[in-house]
Amino acid sequence: MKKQIFTTVTVLVLFILSFPTRAQVIPSDRLITWQGNVGVEGGIPTRTMQINATSTPYNAHADGINTANEIQACLNALSPGQVCYLPPGIYSLSSQLKIPSNVTLRGAGADKTILLFTTQLGNDILIGGNYTDASLGGQINIVSGYTKGSTQLVLQNASSLSAGKFIYVSELNDATIPVNVTNTNGTCNWCGIYGDNGNRARLQLTKVTAVNGNSITISPAMYFSFTSSLTPQVLKTPTYTQYAGVEDLTIKNTVTTLSSTRRNLCFQGAANCWARYVKFENIGRRGVNLWFDVFRNEIRDCYFVTALDQANSDNYSLEINAGSGNLIENNIFDSTANATLLVSASGNVFGYNYTYGVHRTSQMTTWFWPDSWTHGGHSSYNLWEGNDQTALEFDFYWGSNSHDIAFRNRFRGKDATIAYNLPNLMTNGAILTYPQNNYMSAVGNVLGEPGFATKYEETTYQAVSRSIWNTPTSAFGVTSNKAFTTMFRHVNFDYFTNSVKQCGTAGEPTCQAASGSTVIPSSLYLAAKPAWFGSITYPPIGPDVTGGYDA
Repeated sequence: MKKQIFTTVTVLVLFILSFPTRAQVIPSDRLITWQGNVGVEGGIPTRTMQINATSTPYNAHADGINTANEIQACLNALSPGQVCYLPPGIYSLSSQLKIPSNVTLRGAGADKTILLFTTQLGNDILIGGNYTDASLGGQINIVSGYTKGSTQLVLQNASSLSAGKFIYVSELNDATIPVNVTNTNGTCNWCGIYGDNGNRARLQLTKVTAVNGNSITISPAMYFSFTSSLTPQVLKTPTYTQYAGVEDLTIKNTVTTLSSTRRNLCFQGAANCWARYVKFENIGRRGVNLWFDVFRNEIRDCYFVTALDQANSDNYSLEINAGSGNLIENNIFDSTANATLLVSASGNVFGYNYTYGVHRTSQMTTWFWPDSWTHGGHSSYNLWEGNDQTALEFDFYWGSNSHDIAFRNRFRGKDATIAYNLPNLMTNGAILTYPQNNYMSAVGNVLGEPGFATKYEETTYQAVSRSIWNTPTSAFGVTSNKAFTTMFRHVNFDYFTNSVKQCGTAGEPTCQAASGSTVIPSSLYLAAKPAWFGSITYPPIGPDVTGGYDA
């Protein structure tokens, strides 16, 4: 279903270049190795052993009567590697489904098998359930090895760890970056590791691959360099649900108010789990919530459409909170209140997604709200690549962010479904970067729409101008131009000047240790053209692609 939809969206792409070229063009301190470190480890497994949930002894039924217990019984009885299969039909459910490790819930297709949730639930479907609570203790001080790129950590005591376990690495908030979870809105005490009151907002989840005495080997490597005075620590996580998936069906809410259903699909304490070819319809407060302790999960080839309350600011299609290495790829977001959002998330990739008509209907006459953004401190080293959407905002509503990168995206700065004839529609822009969002990068993007922008750069918060860049120097009680001076902007085409701007040219930030080369790689996380591109040109978007100014 999703593959066919995506091919209707024009994409553009380039030839593959080596890592040395990548590092030369983009400052090395802005990069981590996303390739091979995002999404399900080893790829989403192909499972062929299907157990029909409508057959004896489970007898799930598509007759309008609650059948959650029968489907859950099928899931619970599966052996590792098996599939609970639901033939075409509309299955009514009034209680949550929970998917165990190493099994799949699969339908006959998103428009054929429909799971219709009819009552108030916290989650329609849950994968996992465990999460790390820092208030319970268990932190282990890191003695050495806490530098960017390191795969070896020496701990004060590693006796509680073993190969295959997952850990958080973190430090106390660093004021020099800054890492900040407090502003005029208050303090984000849920940012960072759960139960730590926002004190360790910049974090990374990683996997222990070996233990030798008090020395551990981790994968992926450290995203950050920590500081000894900020008490670098490891925190062991609970047992995660792994290799559980949902495929080829629709998860739909029948209720009509936002409070009735919180999440269509929730991951919590989950690693290497996925949703593929799933339609999320009538989205609750969250369509997919990757909600604490989420590592290397994958949401791909899915369709997010309509929201229970498109007017509400708390209705998000997809949120990642306190997670690393998750891959959100080749999805469509259609007529929802918000698309994707990050809180205290690091090392994730949003690749080749498409949004249409995603906005809050309550604010259409007063406030332009981008469809994707970072919203709570402190997200970093996340990659947006190849997306076609209205705008990307690096927010400071609940704290700071840093070291995120927008690469080869089509950010239009305009929602095609909104009439922009109102003079008080504020803060338009293709990329918006608020104060205390520092060391961000934007490379190879195509920005704006012909004839729409009235200004190249807006530096005033809540301005009415239509701009390509919105980089206010004062917002939420903070005044600083560091978001601009530390941003790396290079080889981006915009429709206001109708030109490609390079780092260091008039009106742009400096090149900041980059070479200034205008030859950019095809991808920052794909090794080659993926099979799901089919006949679409690869790579898709960029000023160096023939026809790439209008993806």
